[in-house]
Amino acid sequence: MIIRNLFIFETILLFLGFLLSYGCPINKKLWNSTFVLTTCGFGSLFLALQIWIIDINGKKKWSLFFESFEINPLYLYVQADVLAVILDKCGIASYIYTDVLAPLFGNFGGSLAWAILFVVLN
Repeated sequence: MIIRNLFIFETILLFLGFLLSYGCPINKKLWNSTFVLTTCGFGSLFLALQIWIIDINGKKKWSLFFESFEINPLYLYVQADVLAVILDKCGIASYIYTDVLAPLFGNFGGSLAWAILFVVLN
């Protein structure tokens, strides 16, 4: 019952954000109302979907990998920040992106590959 209400409410927020984007475009830098409505709608719908799959239906095998991230998110945040500073000061981050990933995948693909690689390194 609660999950169904969450699905309904967040779907309304999402569509309201998309509907308002015709008058006020979605703009991340300004954090305008349409951006907030659409991102909150997407995020909450994804959360409700995960609650429904994992907790209500009991499909937990695929989510065991992600349990380590929920144990201590502050540690992971600090670890990612420290790793980013170390890679930046050593020049490794710039080398990997400009000399390896960007020529291989292009600017956008190289940026995505770097982001995925950085998450894997953490």
